[in-house]
Amino acid sequence: MFWFLFSNSVSQQYSFSDNILTSVTLKNGDTILINATDKNAFLHISPHFFFGELTITASSDVDNTTIKAQASQRLQFKYSTIEIVYSSSPALCKVDIFLTNIQTCNEKTIHVRGAKSTTISADHLVVDYNLCYWFDFLTNSSYSFDIDHSNSTFPTVFYKNSQDNFVQEKYDELSVSTLPNMFILRLPAGKYNISQMSFSISRSFGDWTDQSSTFDCWPQDHCGSVKNLFYLTESRGVSWLIWTTLILGLSIPAIIILFCMFSKPAEVILTGASAQPLVTAK
Repeated sequence: MFWFLFSNSVSQQYSFSDNILTSVTLKNGDTILINATDKNAFLHISPHFFFGELTITASSDVDNTTIKAQASQRLQFKYSTIEIVYSSSPALCKVDIFLTNIQTCNEKTIHVRGAKSTTISADHLVVDYNLCYWFDFLTNSSYSFDIDHSNSTFPTVFYKNSQDNFVQEKYDELSVSTLPNMFILRLPAGKYNISQMSFSISRSFGDWTDQSSTFDCWPQDHCGSVKNLFYLTESRGVSWLIWTTLILGLSIPAIIILFCMFSKPAEVILTGASAQPLVTAK
């Protein structure tokens, strides 16, 4: 027990400079250093409330920014060195990190989280920019593509494989039957000469309390103002929640009524001769 408390009291420092897609769980006093002077750094802060203080300091040639990060916040930093410090609480805080080359994904990047099923679909799709979707779930996802193989540009998928390596594969050359809990789908700039492009994923459960979003970007001189969830359709399993609520709402009163009926003490009525005790004199 003493060793556990002592190990938890030792601060850790994490450092990233290569392309990576990962999660880091911080405890009090831990630090993350990210060298993104020639890269794009995308951050997703713990989706649930944390009690500590998460301070993010980003330094670049044009701006120095300090942010007190909040739960569920999505942040993007370009051409910066980033220091993330977690303090003031024994509770844990998780930070998801996607670090990539500047040209791979830009401000038109969408963080998709919580959906039970997701479809990216468009007619006569023309992409004038590299459009990226960062999928972030608790479990693996089944997937399907419906794209003409004659396209001159191919969607690609970035993910961390079972050997903990960051890999990039074309959509029709994926070596996995299910995609991991975090992965990136990238639609490179170009024209898709098809009537429709469709990519779908599904999972067993969704989180209706979560949402998908674009990223707030720093420094502002290098960012756009995109707030559109391009071509994205989602289902968060709200119907499952409604049915669960209805079933519980009807079953709980029924259980209470049955309990009251069967727990009531039986009433014994004595009539006739049996109503008087029988006494025998000697």
